[in-house]
Amino acid sequence: MGVAGGSAQDQATRARAAAQVLERKAPHAARRADQFTRGSEGEAAVAHALAELTADGHHLLHDRRMPTGGNIDHLLIGPLGVYVIDAKAWNGVVTAAEGVLRCNGRRRQDAVEGMLRQVAEVRASLAANGHGDVRVRGVLALATPADEQPIVRVDDVSVVPLRELVPGLRGRQGPVDSAAAESILRTLSAALPPADAKAELPAPLPPEDRDSRFDKFTRTLFVDSWSKAGKRRLYLKDGAGTALGWKDLNDGSIAVTHQPDDELVRAVLAHADAVGLHLDCSRLPKIPAAVAGGRLMSLTGLRTVFLIGHRWRRGAQDRLYGTWASTNEGKADLGYVDLLTGQLHPSNDRPVARDRDVPERLLGALLARRPTA
Repeated sequence: MGVAGGSAQDQATRARAAAQVLERKAPHAARRADQFTRGSEGEAAVAHALAELTADGHHLLHDRRMPTGGNIDHLLIGPLGVYVIDAKAWNGVVTAAEGVLRCNGRRRQDAVEGMLRQVAEVRASLAANGHGDVRVRGVLALATPADEQPIVRVDDVSVVPLRELVPGLRGRQGPVDSAAAESILRTLSAALPPADAKAELPAPLPPEDRDSRFDKFTRTLFVDSWSKAGKRRLYLKDGAGTALGWKDLNDGSIAVTHQPDDELVRAVLAHADAVGLHLDCSRLPKIPAAVAGGRLMSLTGLRTVFLIGHRWRRGAQDRLYGTWASTNEGKADLGYVDLLTGQLHPSNDRPVARDRDVPERLLGALLARRPTA
């Protein structure tokens, strides 16, 4: 028997619960909005200050998108080479001790890692277009520094108060003449398009070059299950189809078939089962990322990240679940690819970490690199 007003009461209860959820989220959303506002104001302040240098023959590019995800706030091209500049609206004293950057005691090493990645992207773009000898420097520009804030350096990244940035560059001469600076400007304008450019526009680099750059920073792995006559195993391969090892699901033992990857194989398979991947990032090896010219960034701490696919099958369903993992930035579940249709089902539309890609694009990269055999 129905109850008069029962349906309306149910709707009211659900609406009240939804309102309570929104109320709990509102303070966090307001703080996030304030952070973005301060960030935007900081970028504008840095751009305004840098504009003075155009009178000395410098060129400026603002808010550029990187091929592997994320954006660069400012690029300054001039006689000394290229400066990659990231605006920071931090309040407090910035210090560096034992290679770790802090602001008012709070660890800010993620900003250093992000800058190192941006510098590596710019170097790779220049090297791919005949400018491999151009010097590229990374700068974190403090738009709101504390009084008497000194210049601080960590891992080849300079942290500079805005009031010191322009005077330190004005009038300085270097190896890059005006013709070379204009050529560098054209190269970076094409390789790093504006961040607000439509994603469907053709990228200036050929697909094979973009893939090569992605693979310099990313190790792609695939976990697949196998069973026969009571035996149950998980096999681990890389994107080239090389068998790296396997795990016996009956007794938990792990066999490594590619010894150079012994530590990696054990770290991944130890936390994999027939259902999924429960990765512990602290167990992953810290592999230096290779950049243009074959240089390893081991001294600066820029490390390879891992893109791992775990195949799951049940009945008529066949899916490839994705996990992104970094020894510095943690891990993120990407969602899954329906292997029967090729359709992507990303977990969300947010970047997996600062200056990193979104799950949908990483799932697409995972599917593209999946071994066919």
